[in-house]
Amino acid sequence: MPKLWQEHLKNLNTKERKSALLVLMEIVSDNNTDLCNDVMQMAKSYGRTNHDTIKQCYYKLSNKEHVKEPIKLDASIPTHHYQLTYHLMIT
Repeated sequence: MPKLWQEHLKNLNTKERKSALLVLMEIVSDNNTDLCNDVMQMAKSYGRTNHDTIKQCYYKLSNKEHVKEPIKLDASIPTHHYQLTYHLMIT
């Protein structure tokens, strides 16, 4: 069992442990054992390691064709200096 998963499972109660193990079983059953640590690291980076988050991270990583890469801008974004003018209407 991957070390990250061992550490995670130690801190869970029985019900949470069972849910996490079911997600791990799904990952292994799909022959994606190479994603085990990546899934746990991604969940940890989001600050949530419950079974739902872990499962969503697994789905995101296992379906790479649907993962959108962030846009990388080659040029710097121009800075606009707008002068704000406030008009007071006196009625």
